Amino acid sequence: MIKILNNPLDILFETIRKVNDITAELVFLSKEQCDGNWGFTQKDSDGNFLIGIAVELSWQDALEIIAHEAAHIMAKSHDKPETEQHDAEWEFWFDNIHKEYLKECMRIEKEMGAGKHERGSRRGGRDSRISLHRISNRLRLLYVSFNIKENTGSRRKAEKADKKI
Repeated sequence: MIKILNNPLDILFETIRKVNDITAELVFLSKEQCDGNWGFTQKDSDGNFLIGIAVELSWQDALEIIAHEAAHIMAKSHDKPETEQHDAEWEFWFDNIHKEYLKECMRIEKEMGAGKHERGSRRGGRDSRISLHRISNRLRLLYVSFNIKENTGSRRKAEKADKKI
């Protein structure tokens, strides 16, 4: 059995639970099945949420879109007109998910750096231990890549709107 020591989905789901314990089901679909979008959130008549994510996304982008859709649930923006769904409340939840995700990644990186997950074997007289430095760099790439592209865009739109007023 293979166990993932730093599964970015597990990290994100735990982060979302800590920020605001929402309940939703997640499905991976083609972008076409997502109506040409990278992701979506639906609420059924019983109040249950479904998050759809396009399988064509990279890991990093999928993490961002899942956080994006979770923030919609937290902000209850599914009940708002589409033009108002990325308001200050949505941005608040999205920012909090991002901050907590970074904290958790840093904790895991520190834990892995301390050797708690270090495993190795000797093959051909050479140590084949996983490079913790390489794992740390990959973790860093995951959370640096989860850089809230949508949030940055919405802030720029808000700043432009403020200048017009």
